[in-house]
Amino acid sequence: MKTAEQGNVNRDAKGSTGHLGFVSVAVFLLLTLSAGPSPAAKGDCGQPITDGFGPVATDCLAILQTGVGNPVCTHECLCDTDGSGSVVATDALDCLRNAVGQDVPLVCTQCGVPVLEGLDPAKAEVLPITVQAAHNDDTMFFHMSWQGDRGDTHDYLHFTNGAWQNEGAPRRETQSTIDNDPLRGPTNRTTNIYESRLTFMLDDPTGPNAVTGFGELGCFMTCHNNSRAMPLWDPATDFTKYLTDTTPGSLDLWHRRLHRANPLGASDDQFVSRIPVGGEAGGRIRDAGTGPFQTGSIGQDGNPAFAFDPTTTGGRFAFPFVGVFTDPLRFFRDATSAELGGRVLAVGIDYSTAVTMGYVPQEGDAIPRRRLRTPTGSAGDITGFGTDFTPSPSDPLMGRWDVGTQRLLDTGNGDDTALAQGGVYNIAFAVHAGRVTVRDHYIGFPMKLSIGGAAGDINSVQIAGSGRSTLPDFTDTATFPVTDVDLFLPGINSFSFLTGADTAEVFIDPQNGLAVDQNHAGANALLTQGLGCRDCHTVTAAETFNPPQAGGFFAGAMETLAVQRGGVSTPTPLPVVVTTTTMSGTTTTMTTTTTMSTTTTTMGGGNIAAGTADYDARCAFCHAAGAHDTSAEFANDLAQLGAALVADLGTIDGSMTGLLMSPTELLDMDAFLSSL
Repeated sequence: MKTAEQGNVNRDAKGSTGHLGFVSVAVFLLLTLSAGPSPAAKGDCGQPITDGFGPVATDCLAILQTGVGNPVCTHECLCDTDGSGSVVATDALDCLRNAVGQDVPLVCTQCGVPVLEGLDPAKAEVLPITVQAAHNDDTMFFHMSWQGDRGDTHDYLHFTNGAWQNEGAPRRETQSTIDNDPLRGPTNRTTNIYESRLTFMLDDPTGPNAVTGFGELGCFMTCHNNSRAMPLWDPATDFTKYLTDTTPGSLDLWHRRLHRANPLGASDDQFVSRIPVGGEAGGRIRDAGTGPFQTGSIGQDGNPAFAFDPTTTGGRFAFPFVGVFTDPLRFFRDATSAELGGRVLAVGIDYSTAVTMGYVPQEGDAIPRRRLRTPTGSAGDITGFGTDFTPSPSDPLMGRWDVGTQRLLDTGNGDDTALAQGGVYNIAFAVHAGRVTVRDHYIGFPMKLSIGGAAGDINSVQIAGSGRSTLPDFTDTATFPVTDVDLFLPGINSFSFLTGADTAEVFIDPQNGLAVDQNHAGANALLTQGLGCRDCHTVTAAETFNPPQAGGFFAGAMETLAVQRGGVSTPTPLPVVVTTTTMSGTTTTMTTTTTMSTTTTTMGGGNIAAGTADYDARCAFCHAAGAHDTSAEFANDLAQLGAALVADLGTIDGSMTGLLMSPTELLDMDAFLSSL
């Protein structure tokens, strides 16, 4: 196979019609047009009209028409098949040669090429998505939609400088590579390529796998300071999601991977439990059976595990890496897996077989690292039918995802959350968008999913029938109501921070050199009053605060608060770094905990230490308190104002409705504030 550059060596000058006359090319194209409708284009190079793993005559005609001044290509970069920056007749000729099986790679590099780029500081803090739900006699259906990048590429193997190397990593890992910062991530990444994903976790609060607290904290139950890209990350363990050892139960994780499963109409199916159970990067564990992809890493012989079957690609064993974002060969499947994802996929064979068939890798060749397959067992319970990406008019790599997902209400498998008519369940959504992973993905607060039970945040609509062969028409929003859900970037917020366990930790934000605020004023409300995130916070500042439970109080919008603690699309705050110099050299250590001694003092009958702790738990989030707390986020400085406090704080300010103080708490708080 020739590289993109080699494929262009013998071309005539741009604008020439080459070996075929201009008229004969057009006539040939018109004569070879196939009758009947063509599937919608998905943003593949040389395919402005059709889908599949290569262009056909209708695509080439559209390119020709655009090249002669009759623009048919919505995205001209997909018709500029040699990446020169303009569309002319020779692009159509290359398209035609490729379509009839000649070895002419198409490289639409004007649409984008893989590069090493790090975090995007301009990334929006909030991502709006929509959710619809339906169920029939035995099957659950979801439809989710959002605007974002296509993200149907993941990781690849690239032949360059005479050897194969890995390509593709999320932005935080490419940022640590750019910064040469091993404390915050790997330092050997080469390109930022990463798939988009839609996930949600389900919990039945009355079921055998119920997770206490998930209905209040949602996915924060699974996020911890030692998770990947968090302040106490340890590359030796590299945990992602997990539940603490003292948290019983497990969370059912529906995992829609838009490269590693979706092209086959499949999904990953996992659950989140405790680390001792084992699993992928901590407590995230695939359900029993085989997953939707195989990983083909570079072996000891220096070669990949897989290559393309040339009998399914028009003779190609690989594709040009520079065209990874638009080449239709950016994914392949095993030969036994059915194509249920709405597009034709090439087949991946063993690399050794490709060699026996004559494959010799050329500079610039690329092969997907993951070979897709139909999942089996409990891991194959979820399907992804009815999923589609609609490119935006201005950029084929940006647009709207409409993601469908289906599963039996009750699979009978213990690693799934069983659903039933009349049930109400806890559910929390997340979206990985913008070539990121772990804490750089968008998350949402926990919500209530009702399947014909009491009213929920999302109410599933019952439809007739059974099975998943007939999908609900979710475009009929009168029948299937749309629930708007705002997701947000969580930053370094974690389970231990939310529950008040981080007050002794000192993390320094590299953006400003200051210690991160570790006092979560709502910790006491979470632990002792049963309140949850939605009882104190909104996602956006414009959102109307409407706490689900009595006793809730407004403590700010997450789009503001998460950024204040640092690490949102910026380098991760880390523990204090202590450097000591000795005769033998310099030693750098990470100090993870700072302890402070507190002297118990009374004043006016109150306990200053107790008042200090109460202030830190309930007031620090909004107020300041002299030298003890110099930052007032939303309200005034309370120093010397203890005498103004009353038992029902809601009588002072309506935003504190439901906040009550006992006589002892009033004395202690007065003692603390009066001591400032």
